[in-house]
Amino acid sequence: MLPAFSKMGRLKKLSCKDYTEQFKHPGIQRLFRIIPDDYSAVSLIAALSTLETGDVGYLEGGSIFRLKKNY
Repeated sequence: MLPAFSKMGRLKKLSCKDYTEQFKHPGIQRLFRIIPDDYSAVSLIAALSTLETGDVGYLEGGSIFRLKKNY
């Protein structure tokens, strides 16, 4: 984790748009276009890392299912 901190300072100054433009592959650039341009690159890295480690998720059936069940 400590080696990542040195890069975080640089990434927090970049927007997601600026970060994804650094990739040469057009497929990767296209993939990250779904993220708003004004988000910071740190938020992108944090979201991807939590998805990769399995620390995040969503309710099966979505939130509407839960609302219907409770009300």
